[in-house]
Amino acid sequence: MATLSAASALVGARRVVVKIGSALLVERGELRADWLRALAADVAALRAGGADVVLVSSGSRGTRGRLVTGEDDSTYC
Repeated sequence: MATLSAASALVGARRVVVKIGSALLVERGELRADWLRALAADVAALRAGGADVVLVSSGSRGTRGRLVTGEDDSTYC
């Protein structure tokens, strides 16, 4: 049986669900902005390919309720 890479498994997918935990969002108490930008680029590429993308996160505890606005000052929920 052939093994698929994660990227090749997504080719042609109609819907992709991405679960993001606190450990991926935050490192040493700070939001991982570079990682979030890379995630956004990946999501944009999937959307451009026609896939629906659902993001699921349990990361609100790790971010202490901060809403990521893309600006220097975070807004709290």
